[in-house]
Amino acid sequence: AMAPIIRERAAGILDSLPVGEDFDWVDKVSIELTTMTLATLFDFPWEERRKLTRWSDIATTSPGQGLV
Repeated sequence: AMAPIIRERAAGILDSLPVGEDFDWVDKVSIELTTMTLATLFDFPWEERRKLTRWSDIATTSPGQGLV
């Protein structure tokens, strides 16, 4: 039941990408689509979805890397 939602969001992200310009694919597409999907699955506040990425980065960064 999530497939149509994910397709719609992916299309929206892809449609919003700059044409003829460089951009960060990981940030603009991969991270954004992942956080959108996780926020939906976890019923996480939409406006705070980027916190999921931050928490993931913190959880997977080795001590002493200076992320926190």
